[in-house]
Amino acid sequence: MYKPQKLHPLAYLGSVGNTIKTFWIPAAIFIFNFIGGDGLSGNRFLIYIGLIVFLFMLLMIATDIVQKYKTRFWIEDGKFIYKTGVFVLKEKELTINRIQSIDITEPLFLRIFGVCKLDIQTPAEGVSIEGIKLSQAEEIRRSVYKEKVAEKEEPKIVSDEDIDTEILDENIEPIETTENVSEDEMTLIHKMTMKELFIMAMTSGGLGIFIAGFFTFLTTFNIDTFVTNYIEENFQKLITSMLVFTVVIALALIIFGYIIGTVILLIRYYDYKVFEDNEDLIITYGLLEKKRVTVNINRVQNIIIKDNILRRMIGFKSLYVTIMGDTDEELSDGKVMVVPLIKTKLLFDIVTKFFPNYEIKTPVEFVKKRAYRRFFTVRSIFFLVIYVVLVYVSHEYFIPVAFWMITIIGAIIFILQIISAIYSAKHTGYTINGDEINLMETSFFARSHYAIKSEKINTIEWHNNPFTRRAELGTVSVITAGGVLDSVVTLKHLERNDIDKIWRFVEGGMIDEANIEERD
Repeated sequence: MYKPQKLHPLAYLGSVGNTIKTFWIPAAIFIFNFIGGDGLSGNRFLIYIGLIVFLFMLLMIATDIVQKYKTRFWIEDGKFIYKTGVFVLKEKELTINRIQSIDITEPLFLRIFGVCKLDIQTPAEGVSIEGIKLSQAEEIRRSVYKEKVAEKEEPKIVSDEDIDTEILDENIEPIETTENVSEDEMTLIHKMTMKELFIMAMTSGGLGIFIAGFFTFLTTFNIDTFVTNYIEENFQKLITSMLVFTVVIALALIIFGYIIGTVILLIRYYDYKVFEDNEDLIITYGLLEKKRVTVNINRVQNIIIKDNILRRMIGFKSLYVTIMGDTDEELSDGKVMVVPLIKTKLLFDIVTKFFPNYEIKTPVEFVKKRAYRRFFTVRSIFFLVIYVVLVYVSHEYFIPVAFWMITIIGAIIFILQIISAIYSAKHTGYTINGDEINLMETSFFARSHYAIKSEKINTIEWHNNPFTRRAELGTVSVITAGGVLDSVVTLKHLERNDIDKIWRFVEGGMIDEANIEERD
């Protein structure tokens, strides 16, 4: 990998696919008008526009192919160098000792030919290479690790003659590798069983799919249809039968969507494994699209432990870490999933082994009871406004069945959101332990436990409004480096003195509670 390397020829096919994916709508319009409009006798204006778009697509494909043909990448002098461009040459040099993640994605079609996509992340920037050989990607990962190890070792004194010989040897012929690091060469840390995959899939998207199905039900519930049939003799019977039909369809869609969502998650995270390879955690998963994510242990910004009310009841959690980088849109906030579902004890065993400098502590300071109502007051008012409007519409058009359905569903949602708000208030909190702060952030029946070292925190923000200021409450946000966006942890409606403690911790002041003075 110390000689400039080229992309696999299959990368050129990707240029065609990416261009078609971008311009498929105008291309479809052109084809429809040219063929469906009897060739040139159709809409000439649209045909001319389509021809222009088609020529522009050919130009883009040709430009992208030339760019990929001229793309080169290699390792030299402790740096990963990436050059590309057609009219303007672009060059990136990533210092190897700052590389913290190397991710390999193998779509099903590319995997057949031993081709993949490579993403290299550093704190400041990154490189994404599509159409690279899998053997090249693995060799880059191995070479990066070797370079890191070499930098830690004491430099060896060599003569000028030895240096010249080494350089000459490197320039004799390029290094060709077919090495594909097998799983047998790495230490298996954790493998998810099919039972765990099913639990993960069924407790991850079920609620979201239910909400999506509920809105589908509201969309299907068309009041205009009932108003149109108002004058019919069998109005009440017709309304009732249509409502029953709508409810059945909505429930069927919810069940079908839940099953499809579960299957999608099973396929996506199939054969989920976590390996240890020197100072890296290697995460592999996927059935149709095989993914391999590399996380350098020393580059982790913070640790995140997530759960929801269902997983908590059966003793399962999820483990995430935050890294920095800017090439992967999926990691816009830098969060990398290490294990999507694992028993609580096993999770803490992994954290203790690979992150011994972190001491995960359950928060001891929580939101005070006098602030509980602020978690649901605004949402309740917003919900009640919508509810009153729907009730008014159903009553105005004399739809008693709709009135009772809205009342029942509205009452259930109202009660759930209040319970969820109280759940969030009871679990929102923090604790400070030496140079580490643990923050518990909550959402709808879900919790995220962050463990952050003081040196990893970039800044802290404190927000309030006239109402919370009068009550001496506020919202505090602790911000650390992440991906394209920063990683932000927000705790709502904390007491003023609690915010002062967190503020002083971030600013490097006294952590001892007795030595904290009130901030002006």
